[in-house]
Amino acid sequence: MEKVQEFKTAAITVYQKKIVPFLSRADDELLKRVPQTKAIQDKNIRPCFVALAAAAFVLMVFAWMIGAAGLTNLVGFVYPVVASFKARKAGNSTEVVNKWMTYWIIFSLFNVIESITDLLYEWVPQYYLVKAIVLVYAFAPSSNFTELINSLVTDKLMAKFPGPAPEKEVKEVARTVTTEDASTANEAKLD
Repeated sequence: MEKVQEFKTAAITVYQKKIVPFLSRADDELLKRVPQTKAIQDKNIRPCFVALAAAAFVLMVFAWMIGAAGLTNLVGFVYPVVASFKARKAGNSTEVVNKWMTYWIIFSLFNVIESITDLLYEWVPQYYLVKAIVLVYAFAPSSNFTELINSLVTDKLMAKFPGPAPEKEVKEVARTVTTEDASTANEAKLD
């Protein structure tokens, strides 16, 4: 019972010290930028609550228009594209690049499975919610989910396929192809 009381006290403290000042700043900012919010405040309604309700409504309409599939793919695509691009441009470590490569494997796997079987999201309740949670968890900076998938699935699956060809063999193939192309070109000139 004491732990419950401690939790309540901590929650009230956080609410009073962090959330209430944030809401007050949001109300002040709205009053400065949108004059109509004064009429809302005169009715004892916080302008930030009206703004949050409007944002939630717009999000719901957006979700209804493009559907759960579109919204889930948008969530799973926008941030990871930007983060992958930044990681590539910054020349980050192999570990960071591997994380994003594994994320894109997971994202692609979801989309391939969806395109093959339309029954998946009909048979699995809340499929798109589960997909969104898995994708967000996979790209979350504090998550090690991609490392887990990489070690358990990707490495074992890809170990069955041969690795890159040794440099000597690649040069030999390139020389052979070049020689064959040159002899084919000479034959064509003679005809």
